[in-house]
Amino acid sequence: MRYFVAYIKTLTAINQRNLKKVKKNIFWVIILISTTCLSQRIRGFGGFGIYLDMDFDKSSFASVNGGLEFKINKLIKPEIQFECFFGTLPDRTSEDSNGIVTELLVRSVTATNLSICSKINFGDNEDLVFFQILPIFNITNIRAKGAEFILNTSQTNLIKTDSDSFSEKRFSFGIGAGILFNLSDESFQAIALNLYYNNIDIGNALTNLKFYNGIYHTQQSFGIGVKYYFGFIKHKKK
Repeated sequence: MRYFVAYIKTLTAINQRNLKKVKKNIFWVIILISTTCLSQRIRGFGGFGIYLDMDFDKSSFASVNGGLEFKINKLIKPEIQFECFFGTLPDRTSEDSNGIVTELLVRSVTATNLSICSKINFGDNEDLVFFQILPIFNITNIRAKGAEFILNTSQTNLIKTDSDSFSEKRFSFGIGAGILFNLSDESFQAIALNLYYNNIDIGNALTNLKFYNGIYHTQQSFGIGVKYYFGFIKHKKK
C-alpha cells in the first residue's frame, strides 16, 4: 500500500508540473496571437523634422520623433507621438576696435512634446500612395538656456560671468498635410513626406531669459518632416 500511495503522489506531482508548463505555453500562445492581431491595427514610426521661422533670427530648429499609429478604419488613423525639439540662436558678440571679441552671448532651447494627431487618410491599404491631413494637438515642455562670457584681459580668453534658464509648459494646435508611400504589398512599411504649420512657440522661453535681446516667437512657422512606418506582414484577404 505504501508503494501504491507513493506512486500516486509521484504521478500527481508530474501532472502538476506538466499542467504548469501547459498553462505557460497557453499564455505565450495567447500573447503571440494578440500581438499578431494588433499588428494589423497598430504600427510604430520614427522620423525627423526641420522648421524655419524668420523671428527666430532666421535660424532653423529641428526635431526627432517616434510614436504609434492606430487604425480605426480606412479613413481615420490617429497617432500618438513623442517629439524632441532643439535649436540654437546665432551667438551675439561685441568686438573692440581691433576686432577682438570682448563679450559673447550664447542661447539655446530644447523642448519635449507629446502630440495627438487625428490623422485622416485618403486611400486604401492596397494603394501605393496616400494623401493625408494631420490635425495636431500639442502638450510641450520647453527649456531655454543662456550664458554670458566676457574677455579676461589678463589671460586673453573668454570667461563665463553669468547664466540663466527658463522653463514653461504650453498647449497648442497645429496642422499638417502630406503624402504616404507604401513600400511593400506584403507588409505595412511606409514612408511619409509631410509639410507642417507648427504653432509651438519655443521662442517665448528665450525671450524670458534675463539676457534680453529681442522678442522671439516660433508660432506660425513652417517645416518639412519625414516619417518611416514599420509593421508586420499583412494578412491576405481570401
